[in-house]
Amino acid sequence: MIIMRSFYSFGCGVESPAALVESALAAGHRSCVLADDGGLYGQLETADAADGSGLKAGTGARLAVGGRPYVFVCLEGGWGQLCTLVTAVRNPSFAAISESLSGARDTAAVAKCPDDAAALAESGYAGRILCAVLPRGWGAKEPPSMEAAAVSAGFPPVAFVPVLFASAERQWMHRILRAGALHRPISSLPESAFLPAGRVMPRREALEGLFRDAPASLEVSMDLACEMSGAPRGPLVAADRAGEDDAALRAAVMPRIEALYGGSPGALTRAGEELDAIASAGLSGYFMTFSRIVERCRELGITASTRGSAGGSLVAFALGMSPVCPLRYGLSFARFFNRLRPDPPDIDLDIDSERRDELVTEILDGCGRGAAWVGAVVRYRKRSAFRLVAEASGLSPSDVDTLSDLIQDPGSHVWKRSGASALLGMSEAFVGLPSHLSRHPCGIVAPGTPVDRVAPVEAGPGGEPVIQFDLEGVGRLGLLKMDLLGQRGLTVISRVCEERGESAWDLLGRASRPEPASLELLDSGMTIGVVHVESPAMRALLREMRIETLDDIARALALVRPGASAGGGRERYLSAARGGGASFPLPRLREVLRDSFGVMLYEEDVSDAAKCLFGLDEAEAD
Repeated sequence: MIIMRSFYSFGCGVESPAALVESALAAGHRSCVLADDGGLYGQLETADAADGSGLKAGTGARLAVGGRPYVFVCLEGGWGQLCTLVTAVRNPSFAAISESLSGARDTAAVAKCPDDAAALAESGYAGRILCAVLPRGWGAKEPPSMEAAAVSAGFPPVAFVPVLFASAERQWMHRILRAGALHRPISSLPESAFLPAGRVMPRREALEGLFRDAPASLEVSMDLACEMSGAPRGPLVAADRAGEDDAALRAAVMPRIEALYGGSPGALTRAGEELDAIASAGLSGYFMTFSRIVERCRELGITASTRGSAGGSLVAFALGMSPVCPLRYGLSFARFFNRLRPDPPDIDLDIDSERRDELVTEILDGCGRGAAWVGAVVRYRKRSAFRLVAEASGLSPSDVDTLSDLIQDPGSHVWKRSGASALLGMSEAFVGLPSHLSRHPCGIVAPGTPVDRVAPVEAGPGGEPVIQFDLEGVGRLGLLKMDLLGQRGLTVISRVCEERGESAWDLLGRASRPEPASLELLDSGMTIGVVHVESPAMRALLREMRIETLDDIARALALVRPGASAGGGRERYLSAARGGGASFPLPRLREVLRDSFGVMLYEEDVSDAAKCLFGLDEAEAD
């Protein structure tokens, strides 16, 4: 069994999952397992690389249990169990290790020796336990003696080929990464700090020679290859609550639509269509979760408001997630959620920046295992890669700092010195390699089911739960990201309302009805210090226009941008606004562009024109 470590074994591995898969194929192998240190970070990339290649890529992880090292391999149906086991090892406060071991029935564990195998059996681990048999010359003992020891102890022996390199050319990089991880120069480290040289992908035909006189180990290896399973190829979030969530969302929305619009057929039809689309995409639970978050903001007095295309959803408006009525402003639901696009909708919530952390803590604590931060892989860049190589090479901290500061000055005389130039050249090989896992700056998931049954969760620097996949990875697994963004403008509103003894939520609810004094200020163009409308171009445009309503402000914000103003759009609009008369590019667009005097200001103008001219539905037009 080929057991690979990729560069997601931070501070150790140097190869990408794709490079390892490619080398396994080139060497003639039919199966392999990616088992990185402490996590499943590279599993989705491995699955992508192996897809359609004829190579079966299994999922694994190197984990320490009770201070002993094991390689855990996913069997059919074991993805969620392995995710929970990784979580229990990397974030014990999130999932209990004893329950994770006893629940990992559809996994297998490879121990280094019979003593380690016996210790795992005593821990309550419910999966299969095997003993590793290393290739001839790769361990202290020969394969026959390792195989005999495993059989004598009652554990199946398995041929175990640890691979770190696709080829021998990158072995030097491992030593630098290890030195960086240990924060010591290579010269001060014992040889035991590094993995043995020669962990290069062997050819398939060489395995029989490497495991001569250990036929049982090869046979068990082939059996395990048949039983193992790879990373999932699609969403995993359970659909067993879908019907319940659909009913709950409809029950929450429709009475509010009745109350807001008095039984208006147009509003009821629009709400029904949105609810059907949301339900068909399995997103009812996502909306309910977001609705609860917004309601919790109200309860805690935290000012919040959705931003972006979510304003086009009547469901979001009815749930209080958005202060904007999409019917009043002609906003398109397809801008937010289009059935013809592969990407799911993404709701962004702006929050009073001074209280954002309070809200995030409230959500994570309140949801327990049902919420976590989205991960983000931090990669080496020019400066950090150079520091890594320089420190590993033994340069003093002051020299490392001095040279690092000159990275952006390639013409400096320093780089003409052979030593500095050599270090800089070596560092280029590390640019782009993963350094460590961090968390997304604002994205969390809260799927309503334990996150660790879908994706592994580790503890971040502050102990916070962080998923081992980035936003693309969590999306592939069916975990929808919610962006919780600190917004200083809302902080200002909150402070002013607090001084006035007023509710910021009430103020936001009245935002569509600006006070006359506010409109007069905007009309004057004296708006330095007012977000979005303080640039010289914007202030000049406000003075040229007549600002009487919120719609006029929106038109000004659109008209100052290149798209709307291109081709004389600005001049035509201002001329018409002053009484010069509107001009329409086509008579059929008169109704579509009536309010903007024939000028396309918004993306909705483009899609509405497409509906009018070509008979497209909303999704096609968008």
